[in-house]
Amino acid sequence: MGYLLAVVALIIRSLIGLQLPDADQVFTLFLVHRSLLTHSFLLPLGLALIVRGRPHWLRLGAAGLAFAVAVHLAFDLFPRQWYGYALIHAPLVGRLDASLSVLWIAGSLVACWALGLMLVRDRRDLALCLVAAAWGFVVAARHEATWLMPLVSLIVAFALAACVPNPVIDGRAVARRWAAALSRARHP
Repeated sequence: MGYLLAVVALIIRSLIGLQLPDADQVFTLFLVHRSLLTHSFLLPLGLALIVRGRPHWLRLGAAGLAFAVAVHLAFDLFPRQWYGYALIHAPLVGRLDASLSVLWIAGSLVACWALGLMLVRDRRDLALCLVAAAWGFVVAARHEATWLMPLVSLIVAFALAACVPNPVIDGRAVARRWAAALSRARHP
């Protein structure tokens, strides 16, 4: 029964996570679209800190939310053009330029994957979260002009996040294997 609750929490939080970055379009009194707060790792980080040490179903739901926000950010990384509302808005600063906006979204994408990896407890949890993220990607791709580059960015960001120590993937071993493979490729 406990695992069923965890799966339900994962599904609900994944649905929320897909839409969470665009909450700034609902709360226009406080936020501007593409707010630094909502289009980042900050809300998933806050939730991760809240659920730390809590029951499994809460942590799995928070991991699902972090992965879903990563999916949303992957699509936001490829707007038609980098101007106007495509740029990240920082409170008290205004809109960041295109380079900083890209760096912020890309860094947040990696951070969301890393947060999700830190919240799962085993490979079964990770598989469930990845299935939920893949489902979210398919749902989001139906409403977007492009899907290939967001998919590539998700894969690259996951690979980078997998190098960060977490309970499921030995990031240091992965990084050592990649470094060895690159070394062999350079020196055949």
